Amino acid sequence: MLATASAGAANALAGHPSPYLAMHAEDPVDWQTLDRAALERAREQDKLLFVSSGYFACHWCHVMQAESFTDPGIARRLNRDFIPVKIDRELDPALDARLLDFVERTRGQAGWPLNVFITPEGYPLLGMVYLPRDAFAELLGRMAARWETDRGQLAGLARRAAEEAEPDPGAQVEGLTDADYRTLLRQAAQAEADVLQGGFGQQSKFPMAPRMEALLTVWAQGRDPDLEELLRTTLDAMAAGGLRDHLAGGFFRYTVDPGWQVPHFEKMLADNAQLAHLYLRAGALFDEPAYRDVGLETLDFILERMAAGQGGYVSALSAVGGDGEEGGAYLWTDAQLREALPDPGDRELARAAWHWVEDEALVGALPIEPVPAERLAGERDLAPEALARRIEAVRERLLASRDQRELPRDEKVLAGANGLVLRALARAADAGERYREAGKSLAARFAGRFMDDGRLMRFPAEGRPAQLRDHAFVASGLRAWSAVESGDTARMLLRGVLEAAWNRFYRDGRWHATGEPLLPILDGRALVPDGPEPSPAALLIDAGRGAALPPSAQPETALQRGHPALVEDPFGHASHVAAILRAGSD
Repeated sequence: MLATASAGAANALAGHPSPYLAMHAEDPVDWQTLDRAALERAREQDKLLFVSSGYFACHWCHVMQAESFTDPGIARRLNRDFIPVKIDRELDPALDARLLDFVERTRGQAGWPLNVFITPEGYPLLGMVYLPRDAFAELLGRMAARWETDRGQLAGLARRAAEEAEPDPGAQVEGLTDADYRTLLRQAAQAEADVLQGGFGQQSKFPMAPRMEALLTVWAQGRDPDLEELLRTTLDAMAAGGLRDHLAGGFFRYTVDPGWQVPHFEKMLADNAQLAHLYLRAGALFDEPAYRDVGLETLDFILERMAAGQGGYVSALSAVGGDGEEGGAYLWTDAQLREALPDPGDRELARAAWHWVEDEALVGALPIEPVPAERLAGERDLAPEALARRIEAVRERLLASRDQRELPRDEKVLAGANGLVLRALARAADAGERYREAGKSLAARFAGRFMDDGRLMRFPAEGRPAQLRDHAFVASGLRAWSAVESGDTARMLLRGVLEAAWNRFYRDGRWHATGEPLLPILDGRALVPDGPEPSPAALLIDAGRGAALPPSAQPETALQRGHPALVEDPFGHASHVAAILRAGSD
């Protein structure tokens, strides 16, 4: 029987290099990492695993820790009745993605913290996101009681549900042309689009960069005016509203409202790398300098505020500031504004130069939607250039004051997210020497610190081997950089990453997210959907176009498998549709 941890006693997460896992080290829950020993313990004791996935920058992950995982009563239930496992979603992205997919299918929505009960055989049974303490305690009691009386029925139900969720990997749809795929994706996107406010859906708004990139590919091949309007409306709304930090640059994770006003305040490296690339590409395709500027400013934010001490870029900036408040590092009370801008005229200009969002859930106001200096100048009978300089001086003073606040960082330097940064830097290489130099430095890091005896490592500080998505994202970055930088270094490294990826992760017509899956739900799948990042399978196929691939590589076969699921949900597989379209245009 597992010993019950006491408050203040370190569990198996003590000293872990992941800040997210380390912050749970003194929970009274006997957290374990997911490994074969944890699975064997679940089978020996015939207990459900309780797998909780999150990340350091996540606000609600901190809330659930404070409310539930530090509660002695909750801990006793978890330790007595379950095998509690804590994972960092950025270290176990394949498992997190499959659990996220399970919760989305069974609950209609998912997010983090992501909590899933898994049978000793390794099949998910029930999942949910954040629950308040009392509701969570009640659920733990119900699950323990049901498992005690109905474990055979529940185990069989979980196994059958997992098996039925996977389509036939060999199934194909015959006779579809590129025009058909463009129509499928365009219609699916327009069915979910918010045509007035931009984006997709009518509740929280996520940037959905992989889908936007795919729609740019569709637009570039057909120049559909309705699709262009949808893209521009969304790009404009994301750049102007609360999704973007208008003082320091960079994008937050998402907004909690459909109008892009109130953000969830974490800033993720992978999100910002994708959005920098998206805006730079949109700027070129639409010949729109404003989009190009947003892309470059986002890269500037990454270079200046997410750089790691030994090269590369850190994983995230937390949603929770040093004051313990969500968004506390970004919001302004009246007192803070007076301290930063003692001159009443400067304060008045600051309030006029941005729209300030206030919400009962926030501890202050957030500046969004900059007002053009030309408009303000006309109202004030001033020269626009002079007023723009004064607004910039106010912005700098606000930022200098805000920078005095504590903003925790997740210092993990991960291969996959840094591969997406390299892809964005390659697109910006002609815009300035700083981007070219940053790209050179990052490419060199992939050839050095991210490699161990010729193997790509996901998180070198932990010695964790790279997964499919790391290989795909790094290959995408290296392919883009090899077109910028003369010489064979990037090309040779790209060849090695592609060879390893196809040899390790593509077998029997299926993509395997990890080399050795611990759970049956991690077995291969014919079609890998998009998530917050693009489908790694689609990016890997793209990165291999025109490259010397190993005999195990079957890009044409991989493009054509699993298409019933693609036709059923083209928007969820937008990157794969885009890969088909790009292959057809070569």
